[in-house]
Amino acid sequence: MSVAAEDAVARGRSRRRRGGGRRLALIGAIAFGGSAVLSAPASLLRPALDAVGERLAYERIEGAIWRGRIRRVTIDGVALGDVDYSFNPAALALGRAAARVRIDGALAKAVGRIDFGLASRSVRLRSVRGDFNLAGVKRYRLLGAPFAGTVRFDIEEIAWRDGAGCLNAAGNLWTDALSEQTRRLGLGEAALQGPIACIGEDLRVSLRGANEMGSAFVNVDLRPDRTYALNATVEADRAELRQALELAGFRREAAGLVYNVYGPIKGIGS
Repeated sequence: MSVAAEDAVARGRSRRRRGGGRRLALIGAIAFGGSAVLSAPASLLRPALDAVGERLAYERIEGAIWRGRIRRVTIDGVALGDVDYSFNPAALALGRAAARVRIDGALAKAVGRIDFGLASRSVRLRSVRGDFNLAGVKRYRLLGAPFAGTVRFDIEEIAWRDGAGCLNAAGNLWTDALSEQTRRLGLGEAALQGPIACIGEDLRVSLRGANEMGSAFVNVDLRPDRTYALNATVEADRAELRQALELAGFRREAAGLVYNVYGPIKGIGS
């Protein structure tokens, strides 16, 4: 091989080494940057949480920005307890903030996935399962009495967007919210259960239940304009049930004893 040819080969090897070095440096920089972001302290979330306003309160944030725990969380006066979170960084590339969340408190225990559309102002809940103690509901009353009992939920998905309302919903709820009142009146247990679904733009919970006294049908609609409507119909088989419900505000119609209430959606706490 001539001297000129050997020089050309040497220069080519040198360029390849420099190119390989630059690639390794770039990969190293990306890895370092990713590690730095993933290990950033969870306290960096504080401005975003504080921007929610007085509705959200918490004691402190622990861990890293992508995985950590928010201690003693209270929303609208309802003490949820500790909230563990684990963000999915890849979702940011799609314009969404997604996380797996676990709530462990005296009033609520739940686990599931939640993600927010940063530009679309949408929220999606997936695989959310847990229960909530209805004693935490302070701003509303049920048939004139404070809420009591439990609601259990098994939500496959709820997708909601501001201005558009319900986009998709599937799941089931169970509650014994009426049981304390019916037991006090000697009317037995009154557990209700049923599916969650989109009815047009509204998110509807349809609950059904029955005992030896009669049967009940309850629809609760949450609307895009931040209002709700509750419509209940009871087919009473016993006179004492009819009398008790009429005293509670039900009225007689062809379909049975009917109760309707609607209004703006507010916080449920104190």
